[in-house]
Amino acid sequence: MIKKPVLAVLGAVWAGQGIGWLPGSSMTGDRTWLLIGTATVVVGAVLVFLSTRGRSWHNPNGPSGQE
Repeated sequence: MIKKPVLAVLGAVWAGQGIGWLPGSSMTGDRTWLLIGTATVVVGAVLVFLSTRGRSWHNPNGPSGQE
């Protein structure tokens, strides 16, 4: 299973290639990859947000009292 932050970074790379910031591939300058990359960044960010929502930073099992 791919980690959620990696998904967001991968989307940023795709978007960078689509906009032409990362040259050297057939994806460079192709607007399709800009759109796919942007959507992937959004999905990755939402998954990261949802996976950390309601959890305590000090207790990975969530806030105390919830079992």
